[in-house]
Amino acid sequence: MKGKILVVGVILVGVMLIVNATNLHMKAVNTEIKKLNEVNTLVKPANLQPAPVALSAKPVAKKVSFKPMPLDTQVTVNEGVDQNPAIATDGSGNILSIYEIETDISEYDIGISASYDVGSTWGEAYYFEVDGDPTQPRLDFYGGKTVYGTWTADPWEAFGYAYFAEFPDITDPEAGEYGWVYFTVPWGENYGIGAPFTSSDVGCYETSNPPTPAFWGIVGFTGDNEYSGYEEDNTFMFQFDTEEGYVTIIFFYDMDFDVFNISTDIDQSNGQFYMVADFVSESDPSVYGTYVLTRRVTSSEDWWQGSWEGVLFYNCTHPYVEASNGRVYVATEMKMPDGSSDIVCWTTTNPSNWQSWEGLYVTSTTGESERFPALTAIDDKEAIIVFVKDNNVYATKTVDSAQSWSPPDQVNDNPSTAVGQYGCLDVAASYALWTDTSTGNYDILFDIVGKAPVIDIAISGGFGVKATISNIGTGDASNVQWSIDITGGIVLKGHAEGTIASLPAGSSTTVSSGLVLGIGPVTVTVTAGGASKTASGFMLGPFILGLS
Repeated sequence: MKGKILVVGVILVGVMLIVNATNLHMKAVNTEIKKLNEVNTLVKPANLQPAPVALSAKPVAKKVSFKPMPLDTQVTVNEGVDQNPAIATDGSGNILSIYEIETDISEYDIGISASYDVGSTWGEAYYFEVDGDPTQPRLDFYGGKTVYGTWTADPWEAFGYAYFAEFPDITDPEAGEYGWVYFTVPWGENYGIGAPFTSSDVGCYETSNPPTPAFWGIVGFTGDNEYSGYEEDNTFMFQFDTEEGYVTIIFFYDMDFDVFNISTDIDQSNGQFYMVADFVSESDPSVYGTYVLTRRVTSSEDWWQGSWEGVLFYNCTHPYVEASNGRVYVATEMKMPDGSSDIVCWTTTNPSNWQSWEGLYVTSTTGESERFPALTAIDDKEAIIVFVKDNNVYATKTVDSAQSWSPPDQVNDNPSTAVGQYGCLDVAASYALWTDTSTGNYDILFDIVGKAPVIDIAISGGFGVKATISNIGTGDASNVQWSIDITGGIVLKGHAEGTIASLPAGSSTTVSSGLVLGIGPVTVTVTAGGASKTASGFMLGPFILGLS
Protein backbone atom coordinates (compact mmCIF):
# COMPACT_ATOMS: atom_id res chain seq x y z
CA MET A 1 0.00 0.00 0.00
CA LYS A 2 1.57 3.27 -1.10
CA GLY A 3 0.02 6.63 -0.42
CA LYS A 4 0.36 10.22 -1.46
CA ILE A 5 3.10 11.99 0.47
CA LEU A 6 2.90 15.64 1.40
CA VAL A 7 6.37 16.81 0.45
CA VAL A 8 6.10 20.46 1.42
CA GLY A 9 3.51 22.72 2.94
CA VAL A 10 1.97 22.62 6.36
CA ILE A 11 4.66 20.69 8.22
CA LEU A 12 7.16 19.77 5.47
CA VAL A 13 7.48 16.29 6.94
CA GLY A 14 6.13 13.09 5.42
CA VAL A 15 2.37 12.61 5.70
CA MET A 16 0.91 9.40 4.31
CA LEU A 17 -2.61 8.92 3.00
CA ILE A 18 -3.17 5.20 2.57
CA VAL A 19 -4.44 4.17 -0.87
CA ASN A 20 -3.88 1.39 -3.33
CA ALA A 21 -0.60 1.52 -5.20
CA THR A 22 -0.80 2.75 -8.76
CA ASN A 23 -0.31 -0.04 -11.27
CA LEU A 24 0.40 0.95 -14.84
CA HIS A 25 1.03 -2.53 -16.19
CA MET A 26 -2.41 -2.70 -17.80
CA LYS A 27 -3.28 -3.92 -21.23
CA ALA A 28 -2.46 -1.25 -23.77
CA VAL A 29 -5.26 0.40 -25.70
CA ASN A 30 -5.75 -0.26 -29.38
CA THR A 31 -2.70 1.07 -31.24
CA GLU A 32 -4.52 1.50 -34.55
CA ILE A 33 -5.97 4.84 -33.52
CA LYS A 34 -2.82 6.05 -31.81
CA LYS A 35 -0.69 7.25 -34.73
CA LEU A 36 -1.28 10.70 -36.17
CA ASN A 37 -2.83 10.41 -39.63
CA GLU A 38 -1.76 13.95 -40.54
CA VAL A 39 1.85 13.51 -39.39
CA ASN A 40 3.38 14.57 -42.73
CA THR A 41 1.72 17.98 -42.59
CA LEU A 42 2.60 18.51 -38.93
CA VAL A 43 6.33 17.74 -39.10
CA LYS A 44 8.82 19.89 -41.00
CA PRO A 45 12.64 19.96 -41.04
CA ALA A 46 14.57 22.78 -39.42
CA ASN A 47 18.19 23.68 -38.84
CA LEU A 48 20.00 26.51 -37.13
CA GLN A 49 23.51 27.88 -37.07
CA PRO A 50 24.90 29.09 -33.73
CA ALA A 51 26.77 32.36 -33.74
CA PRO A 52 30.52 31.79 -34.21
CA VAL A 53 31.13 33.33 -30.80
CA ALA A 54 31.80 31.64 -27.47
CA LEU A 55 31.67 34.07 -24.56
CA SER A 56 32.93 33.27 -21.07
CA ALA A 57 32.07 34.51 -17.61
CA LYS A 58 32.90 33.62 -14.03
CA PRO A 59 29.89 32.45 -12.01
CA VAL A 60 29.45 33.65 -8.46
CA ALA A 61 28.80 30.99 -5.80
CA LYS A 62 26.34 31.74 -3.04
CA LYS A 63 28.41 30.39 -0.17
CA VAL A 64 25.50 30.68 2.24
CA SER A 65 23.98 28.07 0.07
CA PHE A 66 20.97 26.93 2.06
CA LYS A 67 18.97 27.70 5.16
CA PRO A 68 16.75 25.31 7.11
CA MET A 69 13.13 26.40 7.06
CA PRO A 70 12.33 27.56 10.61
CA LEU A 71 9.96 25.01 12.08
CA ASP A 72 7.86 27.68 13.76
CA THR A 73 6.81 29.02 10.35
CA GLN A 74 5.48 25.63 9.34
CA VAL A 75 2.15 25.65 11.15
CA THR A 76 -1.09 23.84 10.44
CA VAL A 77 -2.41 26.76 8.41
CA ASN A 78 0.42 27.73 6.07
CA GLU A 79 -0.19 31.01 4.26
CA GLY A 80 2.74 30.52 1.88
CA VAL A 81 2.57 28.86 -1.54
CA ASP A 82 4.64 25.83 -2.61
CA GLN A 83 4.29 25.02 -6.30
CA ASN A 84 5.83 23.85 -9.58
CA PRO A 85 8.18 21.07 -8.36
CA ALA A 86 11.11 19.44 -10.10
CA ILE A 87 12.31 15.96 -9.11
CA ALA A 88 15.45 13.84 -9.49
CA THR A 89 16.57 10.49 -8.07
CA ASP A 90 19.84 8.59 -7.86
CA GLY A 91 18.15 5.26 -8.55
CA SER A 92 18.74 4.02 -4.99
CA GLY A 93 15.59 5.33 -3.34
CA ASN A 94 17.02 8.82 -2.65
CA ILE A 95 14.90 11.63 -4.10
CA LEU A 96 15.49 15.37 -4.35
CA SER A 97 12.90 18.04 -5.11
CA ILE A 98 13.15 21.78 -5.65
CA TYR A 99 10.16 24.07 -6.08
CA GLU A 100 8.90 27.63 -5.85
CA ILE A 101 8.35 28.52 -2.20
CA GLU A 102 6.70 31.66 -0.83
CA THR A 103 9.00 32.69 2.04
CA ASP A 104 7.33 36.05 2.62
CA ILE A 105 4.17 37.70 1.35
CA SER A 106 4.44 37.56 -2.47
CA GLU A 107 8.18 36.87 -2.25
CA TYR A 108 9.50 33.59 -3.59
CA ASP A 109 12.69 31.55 -3.27
CA ILE A 110 13.72 27.99 -4.22
CA GLY A 111 12.59 25.36 -1.72
CA ILE A 112 14.48 22.08 -1.33
CA SER A 113 13.18 18.80 0.11
CA ALA A 114 14.64 15.30 0.08
CA SER A 115 13.55 11.76 0.88
CA TYR A 116 15.92 8.85 1.52
CA ASP A 117 13.37 6.04 1.80
CA VAL A 118 11.68 5.90 -1.62
CA GLY A 119 9.45 8.86 -0.79
CA SER A 120 7.87 7.44 2.37
CA THR A 121 9.08 10.36 4.52
CA TRP A 122 10.53 13.76 3.71
CA GLY A 123 13.03 15.44 6.01
CA GLU A 124 13.67 19.02 7.03
CA ALA A 125 13.21 21.48 4.19
CA TYR A 126 15.75 24.06 3.03
CA TYR A 127 15.65 26.95 0.64
CA PHE A 128 17.97 29.04 -1.52
CA GLU A 129 17.52 32.78 -1.08
CA VAL A 130 17.30 34.06 -4.66
CA ASP A 131 16.86 37.60 -5.96
CA GLY A 132 14.09 38.00 -8.48
CA ASP A 133 11.27 35.61 -7.48
CA PRO A 134 12.57 32.45 -9.23
CA THR A 135 10.15 30.38 -11.32
CA GLN A 136 10.02 27.02 -13.11
CA PRO A 137 12.84 25.11 -11.32
CA ARG A 138 14.36 22.10 -13.07
CA LEU A 139 16.59 19.18 -11.98
CA ASP A 140 18.60 16.43 -13.65
CA PHE A 141 20.63 13.52 -12.27
CA TYR A 142 24.35 13.47 -13.11
CA GLY A 143 25.73 10.30 -11.52
CA GLY A 144 26.60 8.84 -8.12
CA LYS A 145 24.49 11.00 -5.82
CA THR A 146 25.02 14.27 -7.72
CA VAL A 147 22.21 16.38 -9.17
CA TYR A 148 22.21 19.75 -10.95
CA GLY A 149 19.39 22.25 -11.22
CA THR A 150 18.35 25.59 -12.68
CA TRP A 151 15.49 28.09 -12.66
CA THR A 152 14.46 31.38 -14.24
CA ALA A 153 14.27 34.64 -12.28
CA ASP A 154 12.01 37.64 -12.69
CA PRO A 155 13.85 39.78 -15.30
CA TRP A 156 12.89 43.01 -13.55
CA GLU A 157 14.85 42.02 -10.45
CA ALA A 158 17.55 39.77 -11.94
CA PHE A 159 17.99 41.13 -15.46
CA GLY A 160 20.34 38.98 -17.52
CA TYR A 161 21.33 36.61 -14.71
CA ALA A 162 21.52 32.87 -15.30
CA TYR A 163 21.28 30.42 -12.41
CA PHE A 164 22.41 26.86 -11.87
CA ALA A 165 22.56 24.78 -8.69
CA GLU A 166 24.85 21.91 -7.66
CA PHE A 167 23.93 19.19 -5.20
CA PRO A 168 27.17 17.15 -4.88
CA ASP A 169 25.43 14.59 -2.67
CA ILE A 170 21.64 14.71 -2.39
CA THR A 171 21.86 12.81 0.92
CA ASP A 172 24.22 15.35 2.54
CA PRO A 173 23.55 19.12 2.34
CA GLU A 174 27.12 19.88 3.46
CA ALA A 175 29.05 17.63 1.05
CA GLY A 176 31.47 19.22 -1.41
CA GLU A 177 33.27 22.56 -1.35
CA TYR A 178 30.14 24.61 -0.71
CA GLY A 179 27.55 21.97 0.13
CA TRP A 180 24.28 22.45 -1.70
CA VAL A 181 24.97 25.64 -3.61
CA TYR A 182 23.75 27.75 -6.49
CA PHE A 183 25.68 30.01 -8.86
CA THR A 184 24.76 33.21 -10.68
CA VAL A 185 26.22 34.23 -14.04
CA PRO A 186 25.83 37.91 -15.08
CA TRP A 187 25.46 37.41 -18.83
CA GLY A 188 23.27 40.48 -19.23
CA GLU A 189 25.60 42.73 -17.28
CA ASN A 190 28.67 41.55 -19.18
CA TYR A 191 27.38 41.09 -22.72
CA GLY A 192 23.69 42.00 -22.98
CA ILE A 193 22.79 38.31 -23.21
CA GLY A 194 19.68 36.94 -21.52
CA ALA A 195 18.10 40.34 -21.21
CA PRO A 196 15.84 38.73 -20.23
CA PHE A 197 16.05 34.96 -19.95
CA THR A 198 12.51 33.58 -20.26
CA SER A 199 13.02 29.88 -19.46
CA SER A 200 15.77 27.40 -18.59
CA ASP A 201 16.37 23.68 -18.14
CA VAL A 202 19.35 21.45 -17.35
CA GLY A 203 20.69 18.25 -18.91
CA CYS A 204 23.53 16.33 -17.23
CA TYR A 205 26.06 14.11 -18.96
CA GLU A 206 28.56 11.91 -17.13
CA THR A 207 31.32 11.01 -19.60
CA SER A 208 34.95 9.95 -19.38
CA ASN A 209 35.76 12.10 -22.44
CA PRO A 210 34.24 15.53 -21.79
CA PRO A 211 34.67 18.37 -24.28
CA THR A 212 36.04 20.66 -21.56
CA PRO A 213 37.77 19.86 -18.24
CA ALA A 214 34.90 21.05 -16.02
CA PHE A 215 32.02 19.84 -18.20
CA TRP A 216 29.14 18.20 -16.30
CA GLY A 217 26.24 19.01 -18.64
CA ILE A 218 24.36 21.89 -20.21
CA VAL A 219 21.92 24.57 -19.08
CA GLY A 220 19.62 25.57 -21.93
CA PHE A 221 17.78 28.89 -22.15
CA THR A 222 15.31 30.87 -24.16
CA GLY A 223 15.46 34.65 -24.08
CA ASP A 224 16.69 37.81 -25.75
CA ASN A 225 20.25 38.41 -26.94
CA GLU A 226 21.58 41.91 -27.49
CA TYR A 227 25.19 40.97 -28.18
CA SER A 228 26.36 43.27 -30.96
CA GLY A 229 26.14 41.78 -34.43
CA TYR A 230 24.03 38.79 -33.36
CA GLU A 231 20.95 40.39 -31.83
CA GLU A 232 17.95 38.08 -31.63
CA ASP A 233 14.76 38.15 -29.57
CA ASN A 234 13.41 34.94 -28.02
CA THR A 235 16.19 32.66 -29.21
CA PHE A 236 17.89 29.45 -28.09
CA MET A 237 20.99 29.74 -25.86
CA PHE A 238 22.97 27.32 -23.72
CA GLN A 239 25.93 27.35 -21.34
CA PHE A 240 28.38 24.79 -20.00
CA ASP A 241 31.37 24.76 -17.66
CA THR A 242 34.64 24.97 -19.56
CA GLU A 243 37.37 25.18 -16.94
CA GLU A 244 37.30 25.44 -13.19
CA GLY A 245 35.47 28.63 -12.29
CA TYR A 246 34.29 29.61 -15.80
CA VAL A 247 31.29 28.93 -18.02
CA THR A 248 30.77 29.54 -21.75
CA ILE A 249 27.53 30.58 -23.44
CA ILE A 250 26.46 29.83 -27.03
CA PHE A 251 23.50 31.48 -28.77
CA PHE A 252 21.59 31.18 -32.04
CA TYR A 253 20.63 34.00 -34.38
CA ASP A 254 18.84 34.71 -37.67
CA MET A 255 15.72 32.82 -36.56
CA ASP A 256 12.25 32.97 -38.09
CA PHE A 257 10.54 31.90 -34.87
CA ASP A 258 10.36 33.07 -31.27
CA VAL A 259 10.94 30.26 -28.74
CA PHE A 260 9.77 29.84 -25.14
CA ASN A 261 9.38 27.14 -22.44
CA ILE A 262 12.57 25.16 -23.04
CA SER A 263 13.09 21.51 -22.12
CA THR A 264 16.51 19.83 -22.41
CA ASP A 265 18.09 16.41 -22.01
CA ILE A 266 21.26 14.52 -22.93
CA ASP A 267 21.14 10.82 -23.80
CA GLN A 268 23.63 9.12 -21.46
CA SER A 269 24.23 6.32 -23.96
CA ASN A 270 25.58 8.49 -26.78
CA GLY A 271 25.80 12.16 -25.70
CA GLN A 272 22.98 13.37 -27.96
CA PHE A 273 21.84 16.77 -26.65
CA TYR A 274 18.28 18.02 -27.19
CA MET A 275 16.81 21.50 -26.79
CA VAL A 276 13.03 21.56 -27.26
CA ALA A 277 10.77 24.60 -26.92
CA ASP A 278 7.49 26.19 -27.91
CA PHE A 279 7.77 28.31 -31.06
CA VAL A 280 5.66 31.07 -32.60
CA SER A 281 6.25 32.42 -36.11
CA GLU A 282 7.57 35.99 -36.10
CA SER A 283 5.65 36.78 -39.30
CA ASP A 284 2.38 34.99 -38.44
CA PRO A 285 1.58 34.45 -34.72
CA SER A 286 -1.14 31.95 -35.65
CA VAL A 287 1.62 29.53 -36.69
CA TYR A 288 3.02 27.78 -33.61
CA GLY A 289 4.30 24.45 -32.37
CA THR A 290 7.29 22.64 -30.86
CA TYR A 291 10.86 23.26 -32.05
CA VAL A 292 13.48 20.50 -31.57
CA LEU A 293 17.21 21.18 -31.95
CA THR A 294 19.78 18.44 -31.44
CA ARG A 295 23.53 17.94 -31.55
CA ARG A 296 25.88 15.25 -30.22
CA VAL A 297 28.28 16.26 -27.47
CA THR A 298 31.74 14.91 -28.30
CA SER A 299 35.19 15.17 -26.75
CA SER A 300 36.00 18.14 -28.99
CA GLU A 301 35.75 21.60 -27.42
CA ASP A 302 34.22 22.79 -30.72
CA TRP A 303 31.45 20.18 -30.67
CA TRP A 304 28.74 22.87 -30.85
CA GLN A 305 29.98 24.57 -34.03
CA GLY A 306 28.27 24.19 -37.41
CA SER A 307 24.69 23.56 -38.46
CA TRP A 308 22.34 21.83 -36.01
CA GLU A 309 19.62 19.41 -37.13
CA GLY A 310 16.09 20.18 -36.08
CA VAL A 311 12.42 19.47 -36.61
CA LEU A 312 9.17 21.40 -36.13
CA PHE A 313 5.99 19.84 -34.75
CA TYR A 314 3.08 22.16 -35.56
CA ASN A 315 0.09 22.83 -33.27
CA CYS A 316 1.94 21.43 -30.22
CA THR A 317 2.87 23.20 -26.99
CA HIS A 318 4.47 22.66 -23.56
CA PRO A 319 7.08 20.07 -24.64
CA TYR A 320 9.01 17.80 -22.28
CA VAL A 321 11.99 15.83 -23.66
CA GLU A 322 13.74 12.72 -22.33
CA ALA A 323 16.21 10.42 -24.09
CA SER A 324 17.55 6.99 -23.17
CA ASN A 325 19.48 4.20 -24.94
CA GLY A 326 19.39 6.00 -28.28
CA ARG A 327 15.65 6.79 -28.29
CA VAL A 328 14.23 10.25 -27.66
CA TYR A 329 10.68 10.98 -26.50
CA VAL A 330 9.02 14.42 -26.67
CA ALA A 331 5.67 14.75 -24.85
CA THR A 332 3.50 17.66 -26.01
CA GLU A 333 -0.02 19.04 -25.90
CA MET A 334 -1.70 19.13 -29.31
CA LYS A 335 -4.57 21.52 -29.96
CA MET A 336 -7.59 19.79 -31.48
CA PRO A 337 -10.11 21.36 -33.91
CA ASP A 338 -12.76 21.56 -31.14
CA GLY A 339 -10.39 23.61 -28.98
CA SER A 340 -9.48 20.78 -26.57
CA SER A 341 -5.97 19.36 -26.09
CA ASP A 342 -4.63 15.81 -26.35
CA ILE A 343 -1.24 14.51 -25.27
CA VAL A 344 0.97 13.44 -28.20
CA CYS A 345 4.38 11.77 -27.87
CA TRP A 346 6.94 12.22 -30.63
CA THR A 347 9.77 9.69 -30.83
CA THR A 348 12.68 8.52 -32.96
CA THR A 349 16.01 6.71 -32.77
CA ASN A 350 17.42 8.77 -35.65
CA PRO A 351 17.04 12.46 -34.74
CA SER A 352 19.25 13.60 -37.62
CA ASN A 353 16.52 12.46 -40.07
CA TRP A 354 13.41 14.61 -39.58
CA GLN A 355 11.29 12.11 -41.52
CA SER A 356 12.01 9.37 -38.95
CA TRP A 357 9.92 11.04 -36.22
CA GLU A 358 6.65 9.38 -35.25
CA GLY A 359 3.79 11.21 -33.55
CA LEU A 360 1.57 8.99 -31.41
CA TYR A 361 -1.49 9.88 -29.38
CA VAL A 362 -1.11 9.24 -25.67
CA THR A 363 -4.66 10.45 -25.05
CA SER A 364 -7.47 11.01 -27.52
CA THR A 365 -10.66 12.27 -25.85
CA THR A 366 -13.09 14.44 -27.79
CA GLY A 367 -13.98 17.66 -26.01
CA GLU A 368 -11.71 17.01 -23.01
CA SER A 369 -8.30 18.57 -22.41
CA GLU A 370 -5.23 16.77 -21.11
CA ARG A 371 -2.46 19.28 -20.40
CA PHE A 372 1.03 20.02 -19.06
CA PRO A 373 2.73 16.64 -19.64
CA ALA A 374 5.92 15.57 -17.86
CA LEU A 375 7.91 12.56 -19.01
CA THR A 376 10.49 10.10 -17.73
CA ALA A 377 12.32 7.73 -20.08
CA ILE A 378 13.21 4.49 -18.30
CA ASP A 379 14.93 3.10 -21.40
CA ASP A 380 14.36 2.86 -25.16
CA LYS A 381 11.22 0.76 -24.59
CA GLU A 382 9.62 2.10 -21.40
CA ALA A 383 8.52 5.61 -20.50
CA ILE A 384 5.95 7.23 -18.19
CA ILE A 385 3.97 10.40 -18.85
CA VAL A 386 2.02 12.30 -16.20
CA PHE A 387 -0.41 15.09 -17.04
CA VAL A 388 -3.34 17.11 -15.69
CA LYS A 389 -6.98 16.76 -16.71
CA ASP A 390 -9.92 18.42 -14.93
CA ASN A 391 -7.63 19.27 -11.99
CA ASN A 392 -6.61 15.64 -11.55
CA VAL A 393 -3.21 14.05 -12.17
CA TYR A 394 -3.01 11.00 -14.43
CA ALA A 395 -0.17 8.65 -15.33
CA THR A 396 0.26 6.39 -18.33
CA LYS A 397 3.07 4.07 -19.39
CA THR A 398 4.47 2.61 -22.60
CA VAL A 399 6.50 -0.60 -22.84
CA ASP A 400 6.86 -0.60 -26.63
CA SER A 401 8.69 2.63 -27.47
CA ALA A 402 5.56 4.85 -27.39
CA GLN A 403 3.63 2.74 -29.90
CA SER A 404 0.88 2.20 -27.30
CA TRP A 405 0.09 3.57 -23.84
CA SER A 406 -1.73 2.11 -20.86
CA PRO A 407 -5.14 3.60 -19.96
CA PRO A 408 -4.43 6.74 -17.86
CA ASP A 409 -4.72 6.06 -14.14
CA GLN A 410 -5.66 8.83 -11.71
CA VAL A 411 -2.84 9.51 -9.24
CA ASN A 412 -4.31 12.02 -6.76
CA ASP A 413 -6.76 10.67 -4.16
CA ASN A 414 -8.80 13.82 -3.56
CA PRO A 415 -10.65 14.61 -6.79
CA SER A 416 -10.20 17.94 -8.56
CA THR A 417 -7.53 19.28 -6.19
CA ALA A 418 -4.50 19.22 -8.52
CA VAL A 419 -3.37 22.57 -9.89
CA GLY A 420 -3.27 22.81 -13.67
CA GLN A 421 -0.57 25.24 -14.79
CA TYR A 422 2.67 25.06 -16.75
CA GLY A 423 5.34 23.31 -14.65
CA CYS A 424 2.83 22.11 -12.04
CA LEU A 425 4.16 18.51 -11.95
CA ASP A 426 7.21 16.39 -12.65
CA VAL A 427 8.24 12.74 -12.79
CA ALA A 428 11.53 10.83 -12.47
CA ALA A 429 11.83 7.04 -12.62
CA SER A 430 8.51 6.00 -11.02
CA TYR A 431 8.27 9.00 -8.69
CA ALA A 432 5.84 11.86 -9.32
CA LEU A 433 5.33 15.24 -7.67
CA TRP A 434 2.53 17.71 -8.33
CA THR A 435 1.03 20.93 -7.02
CA ASP A 436 -2.14 20.28 -5.04
CA THR A 437 -4.75 22.21 -3.02
CA SER A 438 -6.21 19.36 -0.95
CA THR A 439 -4.62 20.85 2.20
CA GLY A 440 -6.38 24.17 1.58
CA ASN A 441 -3.24 25.73 0.16
CA TYR A 442 -0.80 25.20 -2.70
CA ASP A 443 1.43 22.31 -1.58
CA ILE A 444 3.50 19.55 -3.17
CA LEU A 445 2.30 15.92 -3.09
CA PHE A 446 4.21 12.74 -3.96
CA ASP A 447 3.30 9.26 -5.17
CA ILE A 448 4.78 6.28 -6.98
CA VAL A 449 3.19 6.07 -10.42
CA GLY A 450 4.60 2.92 -11.96
CA LYS A 451 6.21 -0.37 -11.10
CA ALA A 452 9.98 0.08 -11.28
CA PRO A 453 12.98 -1.53 -9.59
CA VAL A 454 15.07 0.48 -7.11
CA ILE A 455 18.50 -0.93 -6.33
CA ASP A 456 20.07 -0.60 -2.87
CA ILE A 457 23.61 -1.67 -1.96
CA ALA A 458 25.13 -2.66 1.40
CA ILE A 459 28.90 -3.29 1.66
CA SER A 460 30.66 -5.48 4.22
CA GLY A 461 34.26 -6.56 4.66
CA GLY A 462 36.08 -9.45 6.23
CA PHE A 463 37.55 -11.99 3.86
CA GLY A 464 37.41 -9.84 0.72
CA VAL A 465 34.37 -7.66 0.03
CA LYS A 466 30.75 -8.74 0.01
CA ALA A 467 27.93 -6.59 -1.33
CA THR A 468 24.25 -7.25 -0.69
CA ILE A 469 22.27 -5.96 -3.64
CA SER A 470 18.57 -5.44 -2.90
CA ASN A 471 15.62 -4.44 -5.02
CA ILE A 472 13.62 -2.14 -2.75
CA GLY A 473 11.38 -0.91 -5.57
CA THR A 474 8.00 -2.07 -6.79
CA GLY A 475 9.06 -3.68 -10.07
CA ASP A 476 11.25 -6.68 -10.90
CA ALA A 477 14.78 -6.17 -12.23
CA SER A 478 16.59 -8.39 -14.70
CA ASN A 479 20.15 -8.59 -16.02
CA VAL A 480 21.49 -6.32 -13.27
CA GLN A 481 25.16 -5.69 -13.98
CA TRP A 482 27.36 -5.26 -10.91
CA SER A 483 30.99 -4.49 -10.19
CA ILE A 484 33.29 -4.27 -7.15
CA ASP A 485 36.44 -2.15 -7.30
CA ILE A 486 39.06 -1.92 -4.56
CA THR A 487 41.55 0.93 -4.96
CA GLY A 488 44.31 2.51 -2.89
CA GLY A 489 47.19 0.93 -0.99
CA ILE A 490 48.72 -2.09 -2.69
CA VAL A 491 45.98 -4.31 -4.13
CA LEU A 492 46.01 -7.45 -6.26
CA LYS A 493 42.85 -8.62 -8.01
CA GLY A 494 40.89 -5.52 -6.99
CA HIS A 495 38.11 -5.84 -9.55
CA ALA A 496 35.19 -8.22 -9.87
CA GLU A 497 32.02 -8.02 -11.95
CA GLY A 498 29.00 -10.03 -12.99
CA THR A 499 25.32 -10.00 -13.87
CA ILE A 500 22.32 -10.88 -11.71
CA ALA A 501 19.86 -12.56 -14.06
CA SER A 502 16.76 -11.80 -11.99
CA LEU A 503 16.14 -9.63 -8.92
CA PRO A 504 12.40 -9.54 -8.09
CA ALA A 505 10.93 -6.67 -6.10
CA GLY A 506 11.64 -7.15 -2.40
CA SER A 507 14.47 -9.63 -2.93
CA SER A 508 18.24 -9.39 -2.46
CA THR A 509 21.36 -11.29 -3.35
CA THR A 510 24.98 -11.18 -2.20
CA VAL A 511 27.97 -10.91 -4.54
CA SER A 512 31.63 -11.12 -3.63
CA SER A 513 35.03 -9.85 -4.75
CA GLY A 514 36.47 -13.30 -4.26
CA LEU A 515 40.07 -13.64 -3.08
CA VAL A 516 41.96 -10.33 -2.99
CA LEU A 517 45.36 -9.50 -1.52
CA GLY A 518 46.86 -6.21 -0.43
CA ILE A 519 47.82 -3.83 2.32
CA GLY A 520 46.99 -0.26 3.26
CA PRO A 521 43.99 2.09 3.26
CA VAL A 522 41.51 1.25 0.49
CA THR A 523 38.30 2.55 -1.05
CA VAL A 524 35.64 0.07 -2.11
CA THR A 525 33.16 1.08 -4.81
CA VAL A 526 30.22 -1.13 -5.68
CA THR A 527 27.89 -0.41 -8.59
CA ALA A 528 24.74 -2.29 -9.55
CA GLY A 529 21.98 -1.42 -11.99
CA GLY A 530 22.88 2.28 -12.09
CA ALA A 531 23.22 2.58 -8.29
CA SER A 532 26.58 3.11 -6.61
CA LYS A 533 27.99 2.99 -3.08
CA THR A 534 31.45 3.66 -1.67
CA ALA A 535 33.10 2.65 1.61
CA SER A 536 36.57 3.08 3.08
CA GLY A 537 38.61 0.63 5.15
CA PHE A 538 42.01 -0.98 5.71
CA MET A 539 43.33 -3.98 3.81
CA LEU A 540 45.57 -6.52 5.50
CA GLY A 541 46.37 -9.48 3.29
CA PRO A 542 43.05 -11.05 2.20
CA PHE A 543 41.10 -9.17 4.88
CA ILE A 544 39.38 -5.80 4.57
CA LEU A 545 38.68 -4.24 7.94
CA GLY A 546 36.67 -1.32 9.29
CA LEU A 547 34.59 -0.60 6.20
CA SER A 548 32.39 2.45 6.65
